[in-house]
Amino acid sequence: MNIYSKHHPPSRFYVYAYIRNKNSKTAPAGSPYYIGKGTGMRPWERHNKIPIPNDSHIVIIEQNLTLVGSLALERRLIRWYGRKDLSTGILLNKTDGGDGSIGLVWSIEKREEHSKKLIGKNLGRKLGPQSPELIKKRAKANLGRVVTEESNEKRRRAMTGKKLGPQSPEHLAKRIGKKQTEQTRKLKSILMTGKTQPIVTCPHCGKIGGSSNMKRYHFTKCKQKN
Repeated sequence: MNIYSKHHPPSRFYVYAYIRNKNSKTAPAGSPYYIGKGTGMRPWERHNKIPIPNDSHIVIIEQNLTLVGSLALERRLIRWYGRKDLSTGILLNKTDGGDGSIGLVWSIEKREEHSKKLIGKNLGRKLGPQSPELIKKRAKANLGRVVTEESNEKRRRAMTGKKLGPQSPEHLAKRIGKKQTEQTRKLKSILMTGKTQPIVTCPHCGKIGGSSNMKRYHFTKCKQKN
């Protein structure tokens, strides 16, 4: 057995073990609590709720294996040490191994079993805020509903104190007639320094000017277009 690190992972497919650093109720320190297989950085990646130990407690049992070889060895070791959830041993593994998803295809029976589990989990769950069923339910409830003046008054009260939007009528009314300060003009002048616009000519009235202003008032919007 060899101990590797995150910066020096084993080659090809391999089988690894997480080792206990202290005694537990079911096993002594130095015994494995999880057996896995993988490639690359697999021992240092997340394993659901399985705690990942430091490098000194991650042991590579066998490396440079084929996929089939790693699956077979993983299954044999899990059977040897046994699973805690089945009360057959000391490992935290939730499967018997040898059935990983790498390059494997589920059987029809396993797919049906998995589908039934998902359906069972979803039974009785509340509908999400944007689910099609809930949207239809709300639409039916709102059919023929009349908004009363009392409801409008409640909405107005709820909006009291909120900041005005940049395009609301009240906000625009506040901006009308507001003069720019000298400091604002200077800042705009500095920002526009060195910026030039292409000069264009309106085909309808013959006026010449900057492209942005001409497009705003001339060409398709020119008063002499017709």
